Amino acid sequence: MRALPDPCVQLELDLFPSRSFEELLAERNISAITVVRTRRLRRGWHAVINPADRTRVLRVPHVYDAAPAEVKSALVDWTLLLSRKKDAAYRTRKRALEQVVFSYIKSSGREVRNRSLVDPLSYQTRGRVYDLREVFNTVNQRCFERSLSSYVRWGRHPFRSFQSCRRDRASMPYNLITIASMYNRPETPRFAIEGIMHHEMLHIAVPPRSQHGRNIIHGREFRQRERCFPQYRLWAAWEKDICKNTARKG
Repeated sequence: MRALPDPCVQLELDLFPSRSFEELLAERNISAITVVRTRRLRRGWHAVINPADRTRVLRVPHVYDAAPAEVKSALVDWTLLLSRKKDAAYRTRKRALEQVVFSYIKSSGREVRNRSLVDPLSYQTRGRVYDLREVFNTVNQRCFERSLSSYVRWGRHPFRSFQSCRRDRASMPYNLITIASMYNRPETPRFAIEGIMHHEMLHIAVPPRSQHGRNIIHGREFRQRERCFPQYRLWAAWEKDICKNTARKG
């Protein structure tokens, strides 16, 4: 196991541009990790494991390209560490790796003040008919083998549902799924609320990837897995119809 930098010592910035994530992965002969830069993240990072082949995707904000090599290595080790086994040794190692990154964030002036962060337990999940937490758990068990983790909430925008990455008051990253308010009405069928939840959960399971300098969000794998939702056609038709009618009334 590689030795970690002392998290109590301020990290020194490289005199020359640091090695890229891709160069570090090549040097360590790691082919199971793909690093994707995303504008959805500002200071935090996020990683997911593909249950089919155990490959991993690490999503980072563009500003991390300027981070020292030791910070990038800590992020790579953090991604390799991810596992369902979460014993004391796992948590200690994970916190040590995170501290390396947090030290860089603090020393570079990109630290977020805790008072601006939201407690994820405060998100409203109960709606007029459906509890989003119950819907998430149902879809997670049925379609993802309970492998995904996310907080959920109702949004204020009538049409905009989205998945994002946030940080809690302890500066720990977490997923957040926001469901558009048009789904929060008594006439919304069960297949519709499960359909939009499945779509947003897929953004966690199949994160954006970089191709020819572009971020591919709804790529081929995403679309194929989206159509595996048993009532995909019903949900897509319902959403198209309800959006059209709502816009007409407005």
